[in-house]
Amino acid sequence: MMSKLLVLEMHVSTLPFLGHMHARLLALLGEHDPKASAYCTSTPKSPVCLLFLPLPMMHSLADAVLLTPISTYLMHAIISFTRISTSSSSSTIITADSFPTALAESGSLLTWVPYFVSLPRKHVGTTLTRAYTMLTK
Repeated sequence: MMSKLLVLEMHVSTLPFLGHMHARLLALLGEHDPKASAYCTSTPKSPVCLLFLPLPMMHSLADAVLLTPISTYLMHAIISFTRISTSSSSSTIITADSFPTALAESGSLLTWVPYFVSLPRKHVGTTLTRAYTMLTK
């Protein structure tokens, strides 16, 4: 569903889906912080938190079944927020200044890359290429 919304360039419409996916991934990662999944509640204050997922406690998270949706989710979040931050009609959702700062914080796609060693190289390459392409457009 998320990919279809992105292809149709309905980027603001992806936020509720990202919020629900974020909450589910937090549960799978064992994160039970209600503030972390606050976007799923009625009115979010900062949807930028959807760009992050907490890093696991153990350094070698080798479960490809869990890492695949995590990598795909983080890529979709970057694609959505890149388009939203550059859209003049969506400037109230995320500011152009907060987005680049958020990309470098812990829990973003960049900090998850070392955990993706158990994923197929083609998947990781595609994920990073799509994120890079969107960021440089």
